[in-house]
Amino acid sequence: MAPLPSPPPIKKSCIRTYKELLARWREEHHEELILAKLRYEAKRAELQANPNPKKFYNYAKTSTKSNGSVDCLEVNGQLLTSNYDKTTALDDFFSSVMVKEPTGLPHFTYRGPAPNECLYSTPIRKDTVLKYMMELDSHKAVGPDGIHPMVLKNVGRFCKPLRILFEHSIQRGILPSDWRDANIYALHKKGSRKFPNNYRPVSLTSQVVKLMEMVILEQLLECWNQNNIFTCEQHHGFQSRCFCLTNLLESLNDCSVTYDQPHIGTNII
Repeated sequence: MAPLPSPPPIKKSCIRTYKELLARWREEHHEELILAKLRYEAKRAELQANPNPKKFYNYAKTSTKSNGSVDCLEVNGQLLTSNYDKTTALDDFFSSVMVKEPTGLPHFTYRGPAPNECLYSTPIRKDTVLKYMMELDSHKAVGPDGIHPMVLKNVGRFCKPLRILFEHSIQRGILPSDWRDANIYALHKKGSRKFPNNYRPVSLTSQVVKLMEMVILEQLLECWNQNNIFTCEQHHGFQSRCFCLTNLLESLNDCSVTYDQPHIGTNII
């Protein structure tokens, strides 16, 4: 088969004429082009902002000059360009600003069954695991295990093996390493991108361990509510039908009652 003949070369005069016509057309329709671009961006932003705002922010990043990566860092007047040096500098800064949690638990009088009894006495139900699987946000990022929340949300039959894993983990007191680790990303806050103190860490943990945390929380709250350990009169947080508004209403009622009694002093700050 004979090769196809090469197309004839385009004359420079034709290219110059085409560029002149294009520039003249753009100049004549300058306002129309701007309005069309604004309508396109507004429509695209409206479609992408709801229901997934991440697509909107990804689209907004295309209009910025920065690409979101850490090109180089400056520490003590020294410019760091290698990935290892940049990671070490960010890790040192993040570790220095992190709050060190106390090692021991505070002493307090606890009434009712121990938390271990609440977990061990009632087995984890498969429908509970399935309920929280359906409530996972499919737009969240994956953790070190690489399991996407879309997989957990769309494959309901995973609830049975996950229930077995959760019960085995609670009984043995062991968590897989992928469930305890997290991928740390440096997110730029403000100022120059060369200084580590202008970044904040973002931890991406496993979606499976988040699911396990929700299941354990529901089981603990159910056990505590059955034994009247936490009530709205004692604690307004992390309970059904108890929130900041009920706490404020109760505080206002207590202040009003004591204020009406002349023999009781009331200090309002």
